[in-house]
Amino acid sequence: MFTIPFLGGRKKREEGRLGLDIGSHSVKVIEITGPDDKPELTALSYEKIHSADSRTAIVDAVTQCVARAHLSSKDVNTAITGPGVIVRFIEIPQMKDSELKNAIPFEAEKYIPFSVKEVTLGYYVLLNPIGKGKMLILLVAAKKDLVEERMKTVKDAGLTADIVDVSSIAVANAFLAQKRLSKDKKNKVCAIIDIGAKGTDIDIIDDDVLYFTRSIQMGGDNIAKVAEEKVPGFKGDIEELVYSGSYDKGEFSAAVESVMCDIIDEIRPSFGYFENQSGKMIDEVFITGGASKLAEIGEILRKHLELKVVKWNPLEGVEINKSIDKDLLARIRDQLGVSVGLAIRRN
Repeated sequence: MFTIPFLGGRKKREEGRLGLDIGSHSVKVIEITGPDDKPELTALSYEKIHSADSRTAIVDAVTQCVARAHLSSKDVNTAITGPGVIVRFIEIPQMKDSELKNAIPFEAEKYIPFSVKEVTLGYYVLLNPIGKGKMLILLVAAKKDLVEERMKTVKDAGLTADIVDVSSIAVANAFLAQKRLSKDKKNKVCAIIDIGAKGTDIDIIDDDVLYFTRSIQMGGDNIAKVAEEKVPGFKGDIEELVYSGSYDKGEFSAAVESVMCDIIDEIRPSFGYFENQSGKMIDEVFITGGASKLAEIGEILRKHLELKVVKWNPLEGVEINKSIDKDLLARIRDQLGVSVGLAIRRN
C-alpha cells in the first residue's frame, strides 16, 4: 500500500478505519474492521448531494450520511481530486530519506504548474533503485485551498480528517490490497478505469507498483448531457437511469458511445505513454465507478481498446457484516473504490 505523507489532517489512529468519499453527486462512507488478511465491512451509508454548488448542501449530506452509518469513530480518511491535484512519477538521483525530504520542494518546481508555496506536497518512493543511481518517486501536489476546504467540510460535519488522500491513489490502494488477498498470483499489467459523475480516473499497475495515474474531466454527467439532447424524453441523471433500466437501449447506447469515444481518445495516449516508457503492454482493463453499471461502457471499451475488460468489485474478498443493507450495497458497490481505499489505509 502506498503511504504518501497525508496532504492534510493528523496522524492516523491504528484502530480507526473509516473511508469518507465526498463525490460531486453523492457521499459514501464505510467502515472496515478486522485484520488486513480478513477485512470486514461493518458500516455503509450513502447520501445524495442535492446541490453540488452549495457548500451547505455538501456538509448536510456528509452529516446525514455519517449519522445514518452509526460509525464507531468520528475520525475519517477522505480524498480530493480535480485540476487542483497534480500527480507525477519522477526519476531522481538516489539519496537518503533526510536528503529526499529537503529535495522534494525543489524537484516539485520542475514538474507542477503551481508555485510550491501554493500547494501541499506529498511523495512516496516507488522503486529504489531504478536504473543506475536513480529512484522512482510518486509526487503529489495539491492546492492548499482545496485541501483546507475539504478539511473544513469534514470538520463542519462534526468529523475529524485523519488523512486527506488523492482519489485515484485510494482506488489503486484498494485494488492492490485486493490483489494481495487474491489466489491469482499471476503478474499482469492492469489498468483500472474509475468512471465517476464528473471525472474518470486511470490507474496502471504492474507487479504491485502503481506506475501511472491520470484524471480526465469527463464522466457520467457528460453522458447524461448528450442523452438529454439525443434521447427523447430523457431527463435526470445517469445513476437513476441505470437502476430503473427504463430507457431505449438503441438510442441511449449511441449517446453513451459518443461520450465514451471522447474518453477513449484520452485513455489511448495514457496507455501508449505507459507502454512506451515501460516496454510492456497492458493485459487487462478493470472498470468501476457509478457509470460503469451501464453495460454499454464495457462493450465500447472492449471494441475500441481491443483489450479484455472486466467489471471490478472493490469489495471482493471483504466479508460483509449481516447488519449491512444488502439492497444499498448492491446499488452502490461500483462506487466504493475510493472509500475502500481510504478505509484500509492506516497511516
